Amino acid sequence: MKLLKKIFSYEMFRSFLFFIQVFKKRHYDVVLYYSVIYNRNRGGKNSTIKPLIEVFEDLGVKYLLLEESDLKGRYSGYRNNPNAIPFDFISLVSTIIGKIYRRKISDLDQYGAKAFVAKKIKKFFFKNFFIDIYITTEHHSLTLWREISPKARIAIYKLGLTNKVVKPVFEKKNKVDTLVYSDFFKKLLIKNDITAYYNSKNIINIGKANNSSENKNKDRGKTILFTSQMCPELKDFNLDTKYIKVMNDFFTNNADFFRNNRYKILFRHHPRYVYDDRINLDYDFIEFLDSDLNNLLKRVGLHITVYSATAIDASLHKIPTMFIYDDNFKTLSKGIFFNLFNYPFENLFIKSDKPIDIVLKEIEENFQFYKGKIFEWGKYINNDFKSDTFKEFLLEKLHKNEKK
Repeated sequence: MKLLKKIFSYEMFRSFLFFIQVFKKRHYDVVLYYSVIYNRNRGGKNSTIKPLIEVFEDLGVKYLLLEESDLKGRYSGYRNNPNAIPFDFISLVSTIIGKIYRRKISDLDQYGAKAFVAKKIKKFFFKNFFIDIYITTEHHSLTLWREISPKARIAIYKLGLTNKVVKPVFEKKNKVDTLVYSDFFKKLLIKNDITAYYNSKNIINIGKANNSSENKNKDRGKTILFTSQMCPELKDFNLDTKYIKVMNDFFTNNADFFRNNRYKILFRHHPRYVYDDRINLDYDFIEFLDSDLNNLLKRVGLHITVYSATAIDASLHKIPTMFIYDDNFKTLSKGIFFNLFNYPFENLFIKSDKPIDIVLKEIEENFQFYKGKIFEWGKYINNDFKSDTFKEFLLEKLHKNEKK
């Protein structure tokens, strides 16, 4: 049903009209391909890619925005950017090709399968489509665009969390540059790359848009943001039941404390949240909100999660994060934030069946210390956007083309 709805959607129609013009020769200096899940601000706005677009316009380059949604409808909660062309039609064609040639594809490795589909798509839709630079946030799109534009400069803007072991197979095969948002992540990728592909030249730190601010609300100490990761991906990896247990244990063991001390929890579901009646959140101190994250962070003094990257956003608002865990999630959250990202507060790693009153009191009494330390960590992890560095990255390729 969701697939049929997607096929007959306005976005699919717009996508079809754009890509069906196979005989029209088109050339773009830059193509920016990103997922609709980054449209997390009001009106389908995307603060992550906004500074990149501002650089495009400042330089006067001809650019195209391509926006990837999801045929399964998992990203239906996000609004499309009206200035971007939906990639839905090509995604649908890619799925159909995969079905038609599934026997042949099944004999290929992951890269070979993507390359096979990419060749078919180029043959029918991209023969007259030319680009100089391709930038994406989506790892799986690299092979397609390398096939479409063999001579283009291709880069992936890595915005997600990094694993302890890094194996950039697709980056290496497709000769891809990597854009990161801090020197910390640049060093981390090089250090943990078991293929030895990453180096100081093919990883460029361009920073990332920061929405830094400080909460001036006097009641911030009594207002807490809880961000959930309950989404389809948890079910895919059979972690949903375990995750629900962590949340239920946490609120069961701390409900009386929150209520008796007049705490308010602003609960924010994951943007791809799927309702599950096993989650027990029927408490009078919980308020459910789906507001812009930065607006929520302006209202609170503490952030609680299991392993959300919102911890980085919170740090830029001078808000510490408490990570809750049980035996199923201890390695995940501690491995990412404490062992890999050097999170500065070991005492904020709390087992979900333990009371948090002592920790909350500690934060309240030493709030200025926590505020300063966490902001310092946030700036270390997430550098401000470097427009001059990004311009240099673009012009290096564009100037070479001008000389030809």
